[in-house]
Amino acid sequence: MRIKLVEVMLLGSSIENLSKGGSGSREKDYYESLRHKLDLHLFEYTNDGNKWIFSVLQPFKIFRQLNKNKFNLIRSKQFYGSWSGFIISKLTGSKHIIRCGYIWSKSFLLERKIKNKLIIKVIYYFEKFFMNLADGYIFCSDEILDAYMPIIRDRPYIVLPNYVDSKFFFPTNKSAAKDYVYIGRLIDLKGCKESGEYIISKAKEDSSLFIGNGDLLDIIESMNIKVLQRVENYNLRDILIEYKFFLSLSKTEGSPKALFEAIFCGLVPVLSNIKVHRDIINDLGFGILVDESGNEKKINNGEFNHKSFQNFVQKHDKLKHIKSEMEFFKNFVG
Repeated sequence: MRIKLVEVMLLGSSIENLSKGGSGSREKDYYESLRHKLDLHLFEYTNDGNKWIFSVLQPFKIFRQLNKNKFNLIRSKQFYGSWSGFIISKLTGSKHIIRCGYIWSKSFLLERKIKNKLIIKVIYYFEKFFMNLADGYIFCSDEILDAYMPIIRDRPYIVLPNYVDSKFFFPTNKSAAKDYVYIGRLIDLKGCKESGEYIISKAKEDSSLFIGNGDLLDIIESMNIKVLQRVENYNLRDILIEYKFFLSLSKTEGSPKALFEAIFCGLVPVLSNIKVHRDIINDLGFGILVDESGNEKKINNGEFNHKSFQNFVQKHDKLKHIKSEMEFFKNFVG
C-alpha cells in the first residue's frame, strides 16, 4: 500500500513563515525528498486569523479533500499541532505519529523559569495528555526517548537524530581563519550570554559571529560581537566554512540541526556539558564540552579527526535518515 502522509506543521507555522527566518529552504528540501517516496499533504497554519481556533476548525474544513485522497498516515510535532493531527487522524481513520524534537516540558519550564509546583504539575499533565494522542513516535535523541518512555508504553517508536544533506553541507580544503560561530535563538535558554562571554575570553577580536534573533540581541551586540539576524539556509555553508568552532552553551536541546550542519562543514563543536551534547560529541569522536564553571573537557584533544568525521557523516546523511523513516512508516500502513 502506498503511503499517503499528512504532515501537520507547528502551530502558526508554514514553509513560508519558516523562510522568513532563513530555515525554510531546509524544510523544503526535506519535503521534496519525501515526495519522491510517498504522497504528501502539508497542513500549514498560513491564515491571518486566530491560529488556535484555526488549528481546531481547519481539519473539519478540509475533511473532504483529505478523505478524497485517502490519506492513511498523519504526522505532527509534539504539543503544538498535535491536536490538529489527532483530529485529522480520527476524521480519516488514519494512524497518528508524533515527532518529538525536544523535551517540551523541560524547555518550557527552563525558559519561563517556573518554580510553582502546581503550575509544574499542570504542565506535565498537559504534556502527557497530548503525547497520548499518538499511535507511534519519532524521537530525535535517546534522552528524549528516555523522558517519554513512561508515556508511550508499548506503542511503536524509532530514534532518528536530525539529518543533514551532504550535497549542501561539506568541508573545504582551506584552513578556517575565524574562530567561533553561534546559530540559534538569542534567548537565555540557549546560553547566549554565556556563549558571548566565552568568546570574549577565548577568541581574537572580530573573529566570531552570532546568527539569530531574540530578547538578548542587544546584550550580544553590546559585547562587540558581530550578529546576523537572518541567513538563508542555502547560504549557510559559505559562512560556516570560515570558522573553526561551532559554539553552543545551551541549557537544553533536542537534536540541533545547525550543530549537525556545522559538523558536516568540518567545524569542531564546543558545547555545554548536557546529555544530548555529550552524546553527539561521543558519537562524533571529537569536540569540547564546557561545564557551568567554564571548565573544558576535550575529546580527542578537541581536534578534528577525519576518520571520525567520515563515520559521522555517513551515519547522519539525509538519504539514510529518510530510508529509516520510510521503513518505520510502513509499520502503520502495511
